[in-house]
Amino acid sequence: FGRTEPITVTTQRDEVEAKLEQLRGLLDRRALAAAVLTGVDAVAWATGGVTSPIERGAATSPLWLVVRPD
Repeated sequence: FGRTEPITVTTQRDEVEAKLEQLRGLLDRRALAAAVLTGVDAVAWATGGVTSPIERGAATSPLWLVVRPD
């Protein structure tokens, strides 16, 4: 949506690494052990666009993402 250029694997990997760095920084600042992303939009944001075709209109994704400091 809104993108006309193809996304290369390297570009997507860099995007995901940058977002994981942001999330891990948040974990560190708040002294949290992990973050669990369950929303379709949050999972897609953190993974560079990965979505699940199951239940497209559902607020909670069947695909969850757990981010830890390590």
